[in-house]
Amino acid sequence: MGFVMSAALRVSHILKEVSNAGQVSATELAEELNVSVETIRRDLKKLDEREELVRVHGGAICKAYKDEGASFNKRASNNIQEKKIIVGKALAHVYEGAIIGLDASSSSWHVAQAIPDIKCTIVTNSLNNVVALAGKKIYLSSISVVSTQINTKPFMG
Repeated sequence: MGFVMSAALRVSHILKEVSNAGQVSATELAEELNVSVETIRRDLKKLDEREELVRVHGGAICKAYKDEGASFNKRASNNIQEKKIIVGKALAHVYEGAIIGLDASSSSWHVAQAIPDIKCTIVTNSLNNVVALAGKKIYLSSISVVSTQINTKPFMG
């Protein structure tokens, strides 16, 4: 059996890693520290409760972390050809009266831009999608946008 790190040393290591990298993965921390993912999740929960970091899906981020949109803009311009294929396939299922759900991904944003001016309902949690849909010629009479509740805690996926 290998070295077992104390909880205090583990927490100190986690805080150092999240401070240096801006974000950490629970799975990677568990492998690195030779503990279970559940142990890391408990540590992250305690640190989040003490407001020393922010727990997110799959790990944690530094309290000072700010996503200022660069990541979305970068993703939106990556893999354009593949996204055009996705858009084409998605639009094949769009019809008048449809109820369409669009998440906050850059691929969904491309779909939102390409949706034809037809009467349908769009359900989205993305301000980028709302802005893309607002540019439609007959937006007010043909597309209803329903925004879901905004979660103020970011997530890492």
